[in-house]
Amino acid sequence: MVKKFPALLALIIASIPFILVAEPNAAPKVNPFEQFDSSEPLAGAAKPAPLAASSDDPFKPIIDSANGVAAYESGDYTTALQLLRPLAEHGSSEAQFYLGLMYREGKGITQDYVEAVRWFRLSADQGYAVAQSSLGFMYFGGKGFPRNFVEAVKWFRLAADQGAARAQWVLGHVYMSGWSVPQDYVTAHMWLNLSAAQGFPFATKDRDAVAALMTAAQIAEAHKLASNWKPTTHVDRGIVGQPTSGSHAGKILTDEPSGFQDAAAAYNKGDYATALRLFRLLADRGYSPAQNNLGRMYFDGRGVPQGYVEALKWFRLAANQGDANAQTSLGAMYVEGHGVPQDYAAALSWYRLAADQGYAVAEMNLGAMYLKGWGVPQDSGVTVRWYRLAADQGYPDAQFALGALYEDGVGVPKDFVHAHMWYNLAYSLYPASDANSDQTYEFRDKLAKRMSPEQVAEAQKLAREWKPKSAR
Repeated sequence: MVKKFPALLALIIASIPFILVAEPNAAPKVNPFEQFDSSEPLAGAAKPAPLAASSDDPFKPIIDSANGVAAYESGDYTTALQLLRPLAEHGSSEAQFYLGLMYREGKGITQDYVEAVRWFRLSADQGYAVAQSSLGFMYFGGKGFPRNFVEAVKWFRLAADQGAARAQWVLGHVYMSGWSVPQDYVTAHMWLNLSAAQGFPFATKDRDAVAALMTAAQIAEAHKLASNWKPTTHVDRGIVGQPTSGSHAGKILTDEPSGFQDAAAAYNKGDYATALRLFRLLADRGYSPAQNNLGRMYFDGRGVPQGYVEALKWFRLAANQGDANAQTSLGAMYVEGHGVPQDYAAALSWYRLAADQGYAVAEMNLGAMYLKGWGVPQDSGVTVRWYRLAADQGYPDAQFALGALYEDGVGVPKDFVHAHMWYNLAYSLYPASDANSDQTYEFRDKLAKRMSPEQVAEAQKLAREWKPKSAR
C-alpha cells in the first residue's frame, strides 16, 4: 500500500502550502501536435495584384485589410505591417491576428512573444477563432508567459466551438490522454471526428486509434454528440473608432492590504529579498497570510537562513488567528519534529482545527494519520472519509490516494472503476512539476489494462460527470 502514494512524512511536508505561489498545470507526457503550433497561412505564393482604394473610400479599411493579408501571404512583410498595424490598432480582429503572427515569427519585425500574445489576445477576445487557437498554442508552449495548460485548453475550446479544425484536433488529443481534463474517450472521439470531417491531417487516423479503445456504446455516444454539435458564431467588430491602448489587462481589485500582491509576485520571480521585506511589514501588522508566508520562507530557507524555530513562530501567530493554512503547517512540523519535539497529539489537534474549516490539505493529512495510526488507533475507514472530503474539493493528492485505496481495497471494497476515476481526476489536476503527476498517469493506464472496456467507459463517465464540492 505504501508504494501506491507518497510516504506520509514526504506528503505532509510537501503539503505545507504557500499562498499565491502558483504552479503550471499538468503537462502532457507527449505533445504530438507541438510541431503544428501555427495557425498561419502558408507564405510564398505569387503576390496577387493589390486592390485599389482612394483615401475617402468607405471600403478602404476592408481593402487595406485584404491587401495586408495578401502581402503577408506572399512574403511582403513590410507592406503587410504598414497596412495591418493601423487596422489592428483600431480594432480589426483579423489585422490583430496577423500582427500577432508577425511578432511571433519575427517576420517584418523583431520577434517578440509578449507582443504576439497581446495582439492574439485582443483578436481572440473578439471571438476570432484562429487567434484563439494561436493563443492556446502560446499558453501550451509557454511563449510570452509561463506554461498554463488549463488556459491553453480554454482557448482551444473556444476556437473548436466555432469549428476550427486544428483546435478540434488538439482537443481530441487533450481528452484522449487527459491533459488538464479527465481522460474521456467519448469526447476525444467527438472532437477528432469533427476535425476529420473537415479534412484536417491526421484527425481520421487519430479518431480511429481512440475508437479502438472504446466500446460500441461509447462510439455510438460519440457519433451522436458529433452529429448534434453546432458551431458557435463570431461576428467580427471590424474597425472601431478608437485605437487600442497599450495594455490589455485591467486592474485587479482585492481586499488584501497594499503590498501583499507585490510580495507574492516578488517571491514568484525569485526576488526573495523584496518578498521578505514586504511580507515582514504585513506580518508585523498581524496579517495572517503574510505571517504564514513568512513562516514558509524560513522553513524553506528562501531569502533567509533556514530556521525551523523562526518558521514555527510565524506559523503559530497565523494559526492562532484561525488561518487554516498555517494550522496545517504547524501540524506538519509537529509530525516531523521540526522546531518542536515530535508530538502526534499536537499535530492532530492542529490538523483538526484546519480540517474543521474544510481545508483540503489538512483533511488529507488527517486521513494519513489514521492510515498510519499515528496518535490515533489505525482506522482505514476513517482515512477514506477524510480523503474523500479532500478529494471532493478537487485536491489531487487526496484523489490519487483515494484511487490507491479503491484499487487495493483498503477501507473500501476493491473497485477498479472508482480507482480509475480518482486517478483520472488527479492526473488532470496535478501541476507538471509534481512528482505524483507521472506516477498517477502510470497507475491510471496500468489499471486500465486490468479492466474491461466497459469498466473503463464507466470510469471515464464518472470522471466526466464529477463536480467539485465547496469546502464545508
